[in-house]
Amino acid sequence: MSRAATIASLSAALMLGISATLALAGATLSPSTSLTLYAALFLPYTAILFSARRTTSPTRNHWLALILFALILRALFAVSDPLFSDDIFRYVWDGRVGAASINPYIHAPDAEALAHLRDQDIWPRINHPEIPTIYPPLAQMVFHLNALWHGGTTSLRLLFVLFEALMLAGCWAIFSTKQNNTEPPSKNHPTHNLLPLAIYLLNPLVLVEGVWSGHIDILAWGTLVLALVMFAQRQTKKGALGAGLLLGASCALKLISVIFLPLLLLAPSPPQTTRRELLTQRALLAVAMPLLVAVSSLPYVAAGGEMFEGFGAYATRWRGNDGPFRALMTTSATSMKRWANEEQRQDPTNPDGKVFVTLSSLGPLYMKLGWTKQWNGETIPANTYADDQASQTVAKLIVAGLMGLMLLWCLLVVRDPLKGTLLLMGTLFFLAPTLYPWYVAWLVPLAALTRFRAPLLFGALSLAAYLAWVSSEAGGEWIVPWWAVSIEFGLVFLAAFYETTRPAPYDAS
Repeated sequence: MSRAATIASLSAALMLGISATLALAGATLSPSTSLTLYAALFLPYTAILFSARRTTSPTRNHWLALILFALILRALFAVSDPLFSDDIFRYVWDGRVGAASINPYIHAPDAEALAHLRDQDIWPRINHPEIPTIYPPLAQMVFHLNALWHGGTTSLRLLFVLFEALMLAGCWAIFSTKQNNTEPPSKNHPTHNLLPLAIYLLNPLVLVEGVWSGHIDILAWGTLVLALVMFAQRQTKKGALGAGLLLGASCALKLISVIFLPLLLLAPSPPQTTRRELLTQRALLAVAMPLLVAVSSLPYVAAGGEMFEGFGAYATRWRGNDGPFRALMTTSATSMKRWANEEQRQDPTNPDGKVFVTLSSLGPLYMKLGWTKQWNGETIPANTYADDQASQTVAKLIVAGLMGLMLLWCLLVVRDPLKGTLLLMGTLFFLAPTLYPWYVAWLVPLAALTRFRAPLLFGALSLAAYLAWVSSEAGGEWIVPWWAVSIEFGLVFLAAFYETTRPAPYDAS
């Protein structure tokens, strides 16, 4: 047995042992022990990637061993109760609501109108039952599909694994067709190298967040990557239409995918493509995406504006594991308190007390728009903000500006939809007010198709988000400490800076 094979075998055994301990005994372990085991999965994972990289001429047995091991891990996690997230219970609940011919966007889970659907298994474990669902229409259809055969959390996660397999098979088929027309075959091509598939299939974030916790993101990032692969490898009308529909499906599963449409619409065209062909392909892409989103929304349009109520609550209230965003907010709030005059201070004698910012010139406009509040029996414009509210708005505006600059960089300099999507998405997660590990898992399949490895480091370090859970379970505050986010985002920034200044792009042609 070669050295690479020995490393792979021992690492696989260790990875299986840690996974089995987590999946089967995680509920009996302390949160800190569970999180340590989760982090430990990245050690054998890294060793397996080293072994896959050293396997330059994989045989059929290599491929079968990798796929079989990945399926065993997925089956192990799919049949075990999730530990790090309870979102899957909301998914099952939303499906049951839809199966009962009730629009899931209209009623929050704790509404009396849904009392007859409550049980002792799913209902008590729904998070934030006072908020209507935040999940887009196509996600609701998947939840509904699971409910049609009275499925629970296990069946829904197995359904996710099935869809994941179909999307991987689609990517493989597209790459294989392209490779058949390319001679000689590239040794780095995904169908001739174990490493890209191993990076994705065995990644701890994909296994824990995508399969064990069962986040719908696993379908959203799958359809996004399949859209990118189809767009890049099949420069035809059918390819553009398929990419548009897949991108629309990703958006209808998770709204974040809408920001990547410009990268495809404005991507460089192949040399042999005529102007007319290019315009036709991009038109099909531009029409197909919103068309699929609109069609998937039709069963739920009766909810009207309530379709966005839950998502609006999430976007305005949730924060967690926010490194740069927290720094922007803190800097903004500190500046406001330092330079505020006496009229703006709640307590003029306390320089660290609450400060209020009033946008006086916007008062008449707020009144016309109905943005008002009651104060001492009067209706007044809601144009006064506390320093924490104002600093959060300032931070979001700065993030929006930086995202706009990154989009321009990807369009004008990078000019590659795959790498552009990776950079734009990575920047968004780096600057986001809320960052969970299952968000960073979106970067894993993109890292598998490129030579960029900073996203994999980002994934391992994103487990710092669970320090808030560990702290809360120990009776402390739900927050990731400053030292943790400083290490997390500092190391990611250094790794990303190194890779983007010394790029080694992956050639999948």
